[in-house]
Amino acid sequence: MNGEQLVKHLQALGAPGTEHLVGEAYDWLFVKGKDDPLVTFLQWFMKNITPNNVLTEEELTDFEALKAAGEVLSPTQLQEMEGALSSIPSFPGASEQCLGEPLPSPEELKALEDELEILTQRKNMINAHKMELLNETQQLSKRMQKTQSELRRQVEATSTTSFHFTKAQQNLASVVDAHLNTFHNFDQAEEEEAMFLSQVDLEEWQKEEDKFTNLLTTYIQKQFREVCTEDCSQYVLLDVNNLELSLVRGAGEDQYRRNVAELRRLNALLPQTEEWRLCGLIQQERRKAEVMEAEKLLAALHQGHLPSDLIVLKQQTQEVEESLTVVEKEFWHQQQTMQAVLSEVAELESTKTISGDYELKLQRQGYFLTKQMMVC
Repeated sequence: MNGEQLVKHLQALGAPGTEHLVGEAYDWLFVKGKDDPLVTFLQWFMKNITPNNVLTEEELTDFEALKAAGEVLSPTQLQEMEGALSSIPSFPGASEQCLGEPLPSPEELKALEDELEILTQRKNMINAHKMELLNETQQLSKRMQKTQSELRRQVEATSTTSFHFTKAQQNLASVVDAHLNTFHNFDQAEEEEAMFLSQVDLEEWQKEEDKFTNLLTTYIQKQFREVCTEDCSQYVLLDVNNLELSLVRGAGEDQYRRNVAELRRLNALLPQTEEWRLCGLIQQERRKAEVMEAEKLLAALHQGHLPSDLIVLKQQTQEVEESLTVVEKEFWHQQQTMQAVLSEVAELESTKTISGDYELKLQRQGYFLTKQMMVC
């Protein structure tokens, strides 16, 4: 099939202006072959559209006259007439009259065969179009199922996030309450129940404390033995009124300033380190909750316990988003409260350190006074 055949077919149909067309100029329409939709349409057009399908000017004029006179039936009227004719029984002699009619001529038979072939091709095209529609419907159904599955996954993820926020908030509240109770018990604790904060485990701290105590004991014993074995050992009495004596009054102003600077550094560092520690605990609990929720979601997916109604899923998603917003606001408020509490912790630690240093000085002076009285 080429452009020359297309032009000849248009001329046979009586299309206006086709006498000036050149067939070779339209050969490019058939370059892609039979698989091209345009080529398929042109083949169907040249096989099925004949001069019998084209109305003449006279037929169009007669139709317009009938339409103006109101003698053209509407589609509804045609359907009603078809239903009425189908309900009329056939006459007994109709078959006999048909048998008496002459057989169609070869030309009429050829025209009927051509019309039958055209109708068969139309039927095949309608069936092909129907199959395409069914395929498209199946694809849309798969896409809808995939979208619903994705929506269910998003809803489950939102529920998991909300659960993690709630659990993290509860853990944070319990940690803050425990710290507050510790701080409140500072003033109520007795000397035998002295309390302090440490980032080291109790067992490790006790091991290090025992190690330090053993080293200190060994050092004292060594010094005592060496002093006792020296012949040139001298024993003098301490004068409490002598302010230059470092054993009585302390290390001096320079050491005091260094201690103040170190105390300020620790005071500035303590809130940040405590905040990092609490954030680490929160993150650890959050990861544990995420793992547990993922296991629950996986079990629900295997058992098919997820809701399938799209409206219910949207409503659940909206409720979870609102709950998530409330949890975020509450979490921000708890974080601000935690920072204020950590600032108070730093001040309490500074106070406890200063008071401990002062008590140490008093005990040291009392020790020397006692030893001096024993010597006297």
